[in-house]
Amino acid sequence: MIGAFRIVTVANIPVQIHWTFGLLVAWIGYSGWTEGADTETLLWLYALVFSLFLCVVLHEFGHAMAARRYGIGTHDITLSPIGGVARLDSIPEQPRHEFVVAIAGPAVNVAIALLLGLIFGVGLLFQKANVMDVIREMSQGSDFLIREYVWLAFVLQLMVANVMLVLFNLIPAFPMDGGRIFRALLSARIGRLRATLIAARLGQILAVAFFVMGIWKEQYVTSLIGIFVFYTAAYEYKAVKMQHEYQLLSSQQSATADADEITFEI
Repeated sequence: MIGAFRIVTVANIPVQIHWTFGLLVAWIGYSGWTEGADTETLLWLYALVFSLFLCVVLHEFGHAMAARRYGIGTHDITLSPIGGVARLDSIPEQPRHEFVVAIAGPAVNVAIALLLGLIFGVGLLFQKANVMDVIREMSQGSDFLIREYVWLAFVLQLMVANVMLVLFNLIPAFPMDGGRIFRALLSARIGRLRATLIAARLGQILAVAFFVMGIWKEQYVTSLIGIFVFYTAAYEYKAVKMQHEYQLLSSQQSATADADEITFEI
């Protein structure tokens, strides 16, 4: 991907960071500085963000490993401020294969959330803490670092973030994983092209809602995400439509060639 640089290679899959990720790091620092956050608070925020993006990388490896099971390689995994992308060499065309590859990513986040939940539960027992005490500390703003249960608050917040990732990704609209799961389920009944159109239109409806909500609440990053989702959904349908037309043309040419061959043999 243009503008991305490699940081590590795992299981023969390069992991890259897009240069715009630096804007997120700078924005967190600037926001913390303007709100009077001290150094320890900023370090805590950075630790939370980087931990969350590590979960995103693991999510993308879930897709990559599931795709490898069906003989599909992964060109690279790239992180950007709005998430991660695993660039597969091809998209599984069989509905069952696409379903497995699409659901593998959210399944990783479910496993991470369960593990964090276990750690959180054990931590409550050892520190003899109350869940409500930890939640109250999470709402204390920049003063949370002087609280008693800071590491429990960190684990709880990261667990909640993974649950939110799962819920967001399972929305049945492109380009979320839920859109691919939805298409896989529909493809067996109405065909891949029509299923893609329905999932893409749902994605564009969601994108318009994001855009309007971002403008209304002056959260312009949300509006930018809406624009990205809208055009990504449109591109997905266009790519599948072109592939469908190419396959249709190829089958027609093959049928014509077979007819000519039969005529020649007669």
